[in-house]
Amino acid sequence: MVGIVDKNSKKERIYHYLIHGYYAAQIKDFKDIKCSKGYVSQVIKELLQSGYIKLIDRYPRRFSKTSRVYGRMFSNCTPGVSNSEFEQPRIHLNVVKFELLKPPDLDIIDEEGIVVNRWNANNSSFVEVSRFVDIGKIVYRLCNDKTLVVLTPGFFHDPENFRHYRRILLEKTEKYAAWFCKKYHCRIGEMVICRDSDIANTETDPYLNEMVLKYGMVKLVDQDGHTVYWWDQSKGSPEFETNHEDLAEIRVFMPLIVKTLEDRVHTLSSEVAAQGMLIESLMAKLDVIQDLIAEVKQDISGEKVDNRNKDEYIDVT
Repeated sequence: MVGIVDKNSKKERIYHYLIHGYYAAQIKDFKDIKCSKGYVSQVIKELLQSGYIKLIDRYPRRFSKTSRVYGRMFSNCTPGVSNSEFEQPRIHLNVVKFELLKPPDLDIIDEEGIVVNRWNANNSSFVEVSRFVDIGKIVYRLCNDKTLVVLTPGFFHDPENFRHYRRILLEKTEKYAAWFCKKYHCRIGEMVICRDSDIANTETDPYLNEMVLKYGMVKLVDQDGHTVYWWDQSKGSPEFETNHEDLAEIRVFMPLIVKTLEDRVHTLSSEVAAQGMLIESLMAKLDVIQDLIAEVKQDISGEKVDNRNKDEYIDVT
């Protein structure tokens, strides 16, 4: 079921269309926007004044994003530190668990930078410890002193250094778990992945956005019925998502590849134009040389007669 689209989410969709190269006259007619050009212009004005976008072309007016991330849908995600002109992919929550081989032998209490919560549910006792690290808030959850669950936050990733993001994230998660063991004198077993992370990118294709808004979710499945990637609006705006690392990397790196190819084509076009001008200059010089050769041949063969000032000569014989 497609949820009700409020003004904030509409503004977010306008923002994402703007930073992906669309301009106001196009955006107002998209079926997931459907508003007046004046409304789009007002949103553009607000985004410019707030520093979320910057003008890169005056006609037609085109914009790019700034280092500020716009959108309430990402309020719980750790902002990226990259200044890349490309969209930063968002890594979803990752959940792993460890068997507690030795429960903590120290009291877990609130400290500076560490928040502790306790509760009981379904005949089980839980202790939750949270702290902030480089990627955001890490949550450690103990269940009956038998299991340690580690939850990593959603965060934005630098697109230029995105390769092998899953391995890097799991290695970081193991280090976070090792910190907990050292801090509270406990031992854990092998890591088990409960919920693997997936990557999300804002979808900017108007047709796909229309399909997502109409059906709620669009999936691509393989011949065995496994979902390869999908589009949904879990964060209030249509997104492309996948947990296949190779497809995630293709999605993230494709704008970089296209930009690199565009730069190379531009460079080659300039070189070809320069070579064309050089060839034209050489051809002109070659024509001059050929004319000189033709004149020399005529002089040698005697075919050319000098008729200059012919009437000025007087025969005195």
